[in-house]
Formats: sequence, C-alpha cells, structure tokens
Amino acid sequence: QCGSGEDDEVCDRENWVDSYAARLPPELSNQVMTDLFSQYSSSLYWAFTTLTTVGFGDIIPVSRAERLFVIAMELAGIMIFGIIIGTITRIASNFNLAKKSRNEKMAILERYMRERRLSKGLQKRIREFYEYQLDNVSVFDLSSILEEVSTALRLELCQSFYAPLMRDVPYFKG
Repeated sequence: QCGSGEDDEVCDRENWVDSYAARLPPELSNQVMTDLFSQYSSSLYWAFTTLTTVGFGDIIPVSRAERLFVIAMELAGIMIFGIIIGTITRIASNFNLAKKSRNEKMAILERYMRERRLSKGLQKRIREFYEYQLDNVSVFDLSSILEEVSTALRLELCQSFYAPLMRDVPYFKG
C-alpha cells in the first residue's frame, strides 16, 4: 500500500491510473483514483481497446457507463468480425474440397487411361467429357432421387426435366 512507508518510491511514480485520472474532470478523477470498480472498468476498457486495435483517440469514454458501453461494443465487434472470418473460411474450404474432389477424380481417370494404354486421341476425348461432366452437370444423381420419391412426384419431376427436350422432338409435337 502506498503511504505505509513501504515502497514509497514506487508509489511516487505516475501510473496508468494517475495518467488517466489527470485527463478527466475533477469529480470523475477522484472517483477513478479511489473507486476500485472504476479502476477495473478503466483497465478493461484499456485492454479491449488495445486488443481490438481501435486505438486511443482524443475522444475517450469518461464515465463508467461509457467505458462499459465501449467494452460491450468492442466485444460485439470482435464477435461479428469472428463470424465474418469464419464464414469466409468455411466458403473457401468448401470450394477447396470441391476442387480437390474434382482433381482426385481426374487423377484416377488419368491413371486408368494410362494403365489401359488408350490412344492419345481417345484419352483427350474422355478427359474432355469428364471435365465437362464435373464442371457442368449437377452433383445430384437423378436416378437415386427418382427412386426415393413417390410415383406421382417422380412423374412430375420427369416432366419438368424432360419437357424442354420433348418439345423439340417432331414425334411429340402436335
């Protein structure tokens, strides 16, 4: 304790409480210097402001309520920032998984074609077919979907899928 005779030299030095209190109006300065809760809320304010790199400007929270409000807003900012970073990370990892899966399938295809000693022309056509399939065709297997739905729904799905094709066939016109 300062004033007890022990370590008075340390107590004479200015610390963060003295520095912070000196910038406040006198009534608040006394509160910060004597009230333990004010010192802790000021400490939390300083810590969160430092951690969130919001910085220390000319405008600072003066009252205990203002400091607590700033701490709450900084916590909310940290959470929102964390959610945004997590979402971006998840999207990037899902993209990488799809790309990795495509590359694995193409590598298996390449090994199969080399093992079977297919001609270069045939390999090229097969590679182009699979690249088109993997890039442009739905990942959903139509036959497995049709097996799981009711007969009425299966008929409606088939009509929806194949109606545009059937309109172009002369046999089905008229």
